[in-house]
Amino acid sequence: MRDEYKIQRQGKTHVLYPGLLNEVHERYAEFTIDTELIEAGEQPIVKATFEGKYLAEIHYGGKNHEQVRTRRTSGIGTAGRATDRKGPAVDAPIEMAETRAKARALRDAVNVGETAFEELPEEPDYSSKEFIERTNSQQAPNPPSKPSTTAPKPSRGSTPTPPLQGDTETSRANSEAGDYDKEPGSISRSTEGRLNYMLGEYAKRKDIASHEAVRMLLAYLRGEQGMQINNLGDLSEYDGHKWIQRYQNNLAKLEEEESA
Repeated sequence: MRDEYKIQRQGKTHVLYPGLLNEVHERYAEFTIDTELIEAGEQPIVKATFEGKYLAEIHYGGKNHEQVRTRRTSGIGTAGRATDRKGPAVDAPIEMAETRAKARALRDAVNVGETAFEELPEEPDYSSKEFIERTNSQQAPNPPSKPSTTAPKPSRGSTPTPPLQGDTETSRANSEAGDYDKEPGSISRSTEGRLNYMLGEYAKRKDIASHEAVRMLLAYLRGEQGMQINNLGDLSEYDGHKWIQRYQNNLAKLEEEESA
């Protein structure tokens, strides 16, 4: 499975449901996925059954022959307040249970051992605009930390750079990042989601794809700051808050320039 369909969480690799579907379409000539609601209620249980046909090459009589074969797999999925916190798994538990059941059936169909990201206990949609606005309005001020007196070096050559607005904005972002864990990989799902949201907003203003904005930031961190980082999940909680603040400051400045 291609890396774009994988995600790192707490040092473990998880596959994404769209990647599983993509693999099935590539490997099977035709297939069906049927689901059955085993148990309703606050903790619904759904069973998914996959059946697909594929061409297998076999050798007999001194020749290679193609033979149509059928493979069947199944999976069970659950969702609800007993195992999940918030989000779709609580708001629409039957639908989420169905997605998890289908993910498990598809993993067996394409020989993927990693757990699908959708199978993990559900948390809020941290990347949604509504969640960002709500948490920003409700969140208490972060405990201050000693601000940095120097800004990262600007990028040179063809290496793309994330938004940096000089010493004042850099120091402000560092200060407002607060006293968070600086251990690499300690970034929480909520902070990573908020950072992804800010990157998406920045991408819209720059008329580029959101994944390109992520790539720009990772390239800067690797090239200019020497960080051993493969994705946003490798950041520390402190760095996550710092970059969220930097993008917020930059977007605010862009809005001021546009309204001037």
